[in-house]
Amino acid sequence: MKLNKIAIAVVSLLVSGTALSHGYVMDPPARAYLCTKKAHDANFPALNSGCGNIQYEPQSLEAPQGFPREGVIDGQIASANRVRGGELDVQNMDRWAKTSITAGKTQFHWFFTAPHPTNKYEYFITKNNWNPNAPLTRASFESKPFCTIQRNGAVPGRGPSEVHTCDVPAREGYQEILAVWTVNDTSNAFYNVIDVEFAGNNAQPEPKPESKPEPKPESKPEPKPESIPLPKPMPEGSAWDQNTDYSTPCTKVTYNGSTWLNGWWTRGDKPGTNGEWDVWRKLGSSNMHGGCK
Repeated sequence: MKLNKIAIAVVSLLVSGTALSHGYVMDPPARAYLCTKKAHDANFPALNSGCGNIQYEPQSLEAPQGFPREGVIDGQIASANRVRGGELDVQNMDRWAKTSITAGKTQFHWFFTAPHPTNKYEYFITKNNWNPNAPLTRASFESKPFCTIQRNGAVPGRGPSEVHTCDVPAREGYQEILAVWTVNDTSNAFYNVIDVEFAGNNAQPEPKPESKPEPKPESKPEPKPESIPLPKPMPEGSAWDQNTDYSTPCTKVTYNGSTWLNGWWTRGDKPGTNGEWDVWRKLGSSNMHGGCK
């Protein structure tokens, strides 16, 4: 009887330890993360509902490794083979909240409930001609990742401990980014679908035939009227305080005459002092956090 109790206790510890060793992308927010109470409490501009059980375990989207050759099944990519139900696999233009994004350098922030030793992280993006009203398949995505972060067995820290800077390809309109975390202590990987929206028209213009310019008659420049500088806009938000916990993303503060927005929890980090990818970024800047645009 004692041996049976010990065996049950050991199995319970192993199962609970494995279940906790998971993670998800929190910025730009993954589809599953936008289903959670944590995301709702963070006041993201857009949120998901009707997600099923995954709203309680966004860190548990785990399936076999090997994408795109193996791993997740066509039509079940967003749910990682429906490990917590198939609600995330519903796919159309209007079903899921989207995060505005632009091509170029973008940071991807991961949150870990308890970490695994890691082989690599990979990021895939949908093709230009993908169908957003059809189930997600391997053929929906480019066959090669646009970004790969090698870790060679390193273990990430608990909480928001991994930030990857990746060069996102040019796209237009609604697209999907698939973030894949491949661990090296199991045969599985973690799959996070991120719904993003590109602005503008990224299509390449057709080449025009070369034409020779006609000579223009010489003209004298007219004097320009003196321009009067416009007054600078007043900064928004309350003054930054080094002793305040800024736990809600996209909180506006003022510092040195500018408005700043945070991308994640911070305390004591002075705006503008930690480079281009600081937790604080200027309102309206090109590198402003994706979730705050």
